[in-house]
Amino acid sequence: MRADGRELPFADGEFELGFSNAVVEHVGGGRSGQRQFVFELCRVAERVFVTTPNRWFPLDPHTLLPFAHWLPPGAARRRLFRARGFDDVLDPLGPKEFAALFPYPVRVLNRGLTLVAVGPV
Repeated sequence: MRADGRELPFADGEFELGFSNAVVEHVGGGRSGQRQFVFELCRVAERVFVTTPNRWFPLDPHTLLPFAHWLPPGAARRRLFRARGFDDVLDPLGPKEFAALFPYPVRVLNRGLTLVAVGPV
């Protein structure tokens, strides 16, 4: 099935578990789009397990360049990401920003390179 993750064609609570591995940072529309994606996953699943790269880890896992994701948004960062083969500029999250995307409290585990949210708690 193909669907936009911000509008899933499933009923509320249709799944026991919703799983998303390193997708949320690719969702367009800034934090609003990311929040919409996470809300939809939480709507269709009773529990969720969501991962994303940790903004505060010094190595960007997409470009494999140190500190690339710490550059301010803009032309320089876009050029660098595109030079590494990424058409979209990724929007990485820190632990607090990640937790704030969810409609209910989640447990955010900081595993260094990766953040993991499990919920609801």
